[in-house]
Amino acid sequence: MLRLPLDKTGASLDSRGEDSVALERDRLDAALNATDEAILMIDEEYRFVLINDRVGELFGFTLKDLQGADFEALLERMRNCFADPQAFDRHLWETEHNPHLVVEEEVEIVCPERRVLRRRLGPVYDQKGTLIGRIITYRDVTREVEINQMKTEFVSNVSHELRTPLAAIKGFVSAIIEDADTMDEDTRRNFLGIVREETDRLSRLIDDLLDLSRIESGRLQMQEEVIDLADLVEDVILSIKAQAEEKGITLGVDIQAPHVRFVGDRDQLAQVLLNLLSNAIKFTPAGGKVRVRVEEKKDTFDLSVIDTGVGISAQDLPHIFEKFYRSRRAGVKMEGTGLGLPIAQELVERHGGTIEVESEEGKGSTFRVRLPKRRRRPQPQGKWGEFALGQAG
Repeated sequence: MLRLPLDKTGASLDSRGEDSVALERDRLDAALNATDEAILMIDEEYRFVLINDRVGELFGFTLKDLQGADFEALLERMRNCFADPQAFDRHLWETEHNPHLVVEEEVEIVCPERRVLRRRLGPVYDQKGTLIGRIITYRDVTREVEINQMKTEFVSNVSHELRTPLAAIKGFVSAIIEDADTMDEDTRRNFLGIVREETDRLSRLIDDLLDLSRIESGRLQMQEEVIDLADLVEDVILSIKAQAEEKGITLGVDIQAPHVRFVGDRDQLAQVLLNLLSNAIKFTPAGGKVRVRVEEKKDTFDLSVIDTGVGISAQDLPHIFEKFYRSRRAGVKMEGTGLGLPIAQELVERHGGTIEVESEEGKGSTFRVRLPKRRRRPQPQGKWGEFALGQAG
């Protein structure tokens, strides 16, 4: 904390004794340095009289750097951090003409790193109501801005994904109605088949959105039980076998740990495997292979979905768990909602696990789910409860 004392403040405090002064200042300094906000106070002559530690953290300098620094030097150092230096000056000097002005705005700084700050500038009065200076606070709202941007993009993506099947349904139904007297039966059946496909697509999107909403809001409850992972894999393979056979893809199972048991929600883990297998089948050409491997490692039980498909490009790889992200890979028909992998990742993380991806374009992909043998079980109140133990043997 850098403090430049005012004469009259010091005089009033001296009368109470040096020990009381030191204690009071230590408490005030501790309180001001404990806040997340950067705080600066200037007096009527535009001299800095108080600067807390957070100012240095946000703008990339230490309070030692400020010892002996004059007002203009400090202003220049802070001004140079602003993406728009004029934004730094604008409201600061406006208060010269209107000292009682209160200003709030968002500003962007670029050093020591890019951040969005919410700045508030307002007057400070003593107990008699006399203006004794101005206080400037900066709060880092970078994460809030990012979240709001993500929400906007999410709504935009949802609107687009809903509009596409609805437009197709409306178009084909209108054609059937308008050409009812002249349309032949084969064309009518073809159009109705497309309407059914688009309706199914719409239904899947809504189901995925509801699942994602329940997961992210914490409303999706976990029904925990002891799960034999080998049995779980066999059941999921059986449920998706017809989809693979229809495309001419061979499904395989490699159980290297045959008696592995894990405490978790069976339906949620089954959905994870289904989402990963569906993706693998979707991006594997006819005649390819998809297999699931179950392994026991030192600290984890690993479920791997391995395919001989088209692989994932280095450009796409960092984005595959983003909501609605779908590669624009040439020659591959983009199906699905773009929510399968984000949902799988959320469900795995609810079980204390992680998903890892290894892929090379043209050589297939491996998605590996790592479930911890020993994990903490979340309680409904959001607190960590007893340990849930996976079992082997």
